[in-house]
Amino acid sequence: MINKNYLKCESKIKYLIFLIVYILLYIPSFILYHKKNIWLICERGTDAQDNGYIFYKYLKEEHKRVNPHYVITKTSKEINKIEKRDVVPFCSLKHFMMCIGCKVQISSHLFGYCPWSNFMLYLRKHKTHNVHVFLQHGITYNNQYGYYKKVCAALDVFVCGSTIEQNYICDTLGYSITDAPLTGFARFDNLHKNISNNCLVIMPTWRRYLSSVDEDEFKNSKYFKTWISVLNNNEIKNICLEKNLQIIFYLHLSLQPFSYLFKEIKGVKIIHYGEENVQDLLKKSMVLLTDYSSVFFDCLYMNKSIILYQFDKDEFTHNHYEEGYFNKLDKNVIKSVSCEEELIKGVFELLTKQDDKTYNKIKTFSNRFFGIKDNKNRERIYDAIVSKL
Repeated sequence: MINKNYLKCESKIKYLIFLIVYILLYIPSFILYHKKNIWLICERGTDAQDNGYIFYKYLKEEHKRVNPHYVITKTSKEINKIEKRDVVPFCSLKHFMMCIGCKVQISSHLFGYCPWSNFMLYLRKHKTHNVHVFLQHGITYNNQYGYYKKVCAALDVFVCGSTIEQNYICDTLGYSITDAPLTGFARFDNLHKNISNNCLVIMPTWRRYLSSVDEDEFKNSKYFKTWISVLNNNEIKNICLEKNLQIIFYLHLSLQPFSYLFKEIKGVKIIHYGEENVQDLLKKSMVLLTDYSSVFFDCLYMNKSIILYQFDKDEFTHNHYEEGYFNKLDKNVIKSVSCEEELIKGVFELLTKQDDKTYNKIKTFSNRFFGIKDNKNRERIYDAIVSKL
């Protein structure tokens, strides 16, 4: 198990330099930005399509007194989605100063709004004037390591997307229900319309231990060999052809540099980052095939069928995430398999036995898991932030 401490001061000289710069910029940053009611929003710093962007749009449309700014790289394909005057170039001087002086800091990734998160987290051991908000980019259902509790202690609002998740966050990380409110995710507000069922979407998550390997190492990995085998499986292709379903494969952003290795697979559409919105892909799915990715909760929210192919569970839980409360989920609703033979059988059943009974079983579990399913998630998130000001 990886147990990195993000609050550890790894280089005293580096931290000293940043601390001096921080002190010098503190007063001018505060004067420039704090009284302007600036809410600084970010995802990874490179994109605008998840909870951060959707909440940014909501603020622009519904809360004119808030002054939202969005942190994004100048080279991002999605920068044009942000109003020009709201753009804050990632890791620029403006980003650093606005991060110091803004009233609210919001991100779908832990401290994604920071130009150097390690330093900002180190400062958070001492009280700062900013309200720190974690929108999340997926339901937390795996054990996020021992350091997670220390890191999350620096947050003021930990947005929760379901009742079961909220209980887990409060019990594990020591939050109160006011600091970890059940609001629902901002992007869930878009899961009530324009839904179709014309694709088998295959969307595996990343592996921490593969994010820095070279091409040969990746091609020799169990991960690559397993998914190549699935994508070349003729039984899966034939049932999708019979049902007139398109097969779509989308590799996690962290492994996108290797997506070209999958490009020659007949009958499968390979989606590269930036070509389509992830949420739009999920809304088109009849069945979602993933492994451990929390994207399956978006499909569960829409009462869609899900199958998890967990072929490397021991390796994953040892080197990536430890298992959290997954054993509490209904395995009759969310199927989990460990070999390709079981996978083929599971996909066949899900694609051929779609009836009202199956749908109602998924819907009942979905309603119980999320607790709230409406289009007022962004409103509740806004109210939770305002309560901290």
